[in-house]
Amino acid sequence: MLLLKNLTSHQKYSVLPRVKMAGWIGFLFILLIVSACKPSKDQDAIKNEISETEKAFERMVCEQGLAEAFFFFADENAVIKRGSDSLIFGKEAIRHYYTTDFPEKSVAFWTPDFIEVSGDGNMGWSMENIPG
Repeated sequence: MLLLKNLTSHQKYSVLPRVKMAGWIGFLFILLIVSACKPSKDQDAIKNEISETEKAFERMVCEQGLAEAFFFFADENAVIKRGSDSLIFGKEAIRHYYTTDFPEKSVAFWTPDFIEVSGDGNMGWSMENIPG
C-alpha cells in the first residue's frame, strides 16, 4: 500500500481508496452507458399500439372515407407508392390521390398477420399476407 505524508497535518493517508473510487466511478459510468443502449420500450406494448392504430384506421375509413383516413394518419412527410410505380409525397397529395378515383364511401377490412418493432422501439410495421 502506498503511503504518503500530509505535510500540514503530519497524518498518513492512503492513495489507494482514491484509485478504487475512480475505478468505481468509471464502472458506474460504463454501466450507465450500456443500460442506455438497451431498448427502453416494451415491445409487446408497441405491437399492441400498432394493432390498435390499424383498427382505428379501419374504422375511420368506414366512417369518413379513404381520403380522410389517410390524411388523418399520414405524417406530413409520408410517401406512398401506388399505380405504376408512382410515388405520392405528403399528406395533402395523398388526400388528393384518394379523392380522385375512389368512391366517397369505402369500407376497409384489415387485420395484420404480422407486426414487428425495431430493437430500439423507434419504428414498427405491419403486414398482411396477400394471397396470390
